[in-house]
Amino acid sequence: MNTQMKRALITGLAVLSVGWIAWKAQAASTDTITISVTPNATFGVTISSPYASGYNFGTVNLNSTTVSTLAITLTNSGSIYEYFGVSVSNTSGGWTTTGVAPSTDTFRLSGQLNASQPAQGSGNFTALTNTAPTNAAALYGQASTKTSPTAGSNTQKLWLQLDMPFTLNTGGTGAQTMTVSVTGQAT
Repeated sequence: MNTQMKRALITGLAVLSVGWIAWKAQAASTDTITISVTPNATFGVTISSPYASGYNFGTVNLNSTTVSTLAITLTNSGSIYEYFGVSVSNTSGGWTTTGVAPSTDTFRLSGQLNASQPAQGSGNFTALTNTAPTNAAALYGQASTKTSPTAGSNTQKLWLQLDMPFTLNTGGTGAQTMTVSVTGQAT
């Protein structure tokens, strides 16, 4: 083989080797990409009353206790499992709410989530205050079980127990109204 041909063959092999090494170096290269996601995690509550204008206890004697006869339906209308936190506010007529025993112009409203009407004085009633609790998991008979966002299993029945004031200094015998609020929460 002549020298010129040997040089051409060696040069060709050298170029082929460099190309093969460069190709191998490219195959071992690493790159990254950033992935992001925004979860659709929303709390939602819808309240359905058995009456068009809310719930009406009717006429109740002072210094007595009564339990609602019809349930208020709470629906998880959000996208995640949630607990229901319940509060009462905006009382008209001069009454105020208390978490302990009622007194003059002071009433106690308690709530319980149950499939059927609970007995008066049931241990699962929880007194409502002016603000929703920050941790409702163990309140209102929820027993640390969240309500599902899935239709068909996303409702709870809320029952109310009203402990009337012992006596009245304000408000008289006129109708009293209260606002019950329900908040969906994680704990």
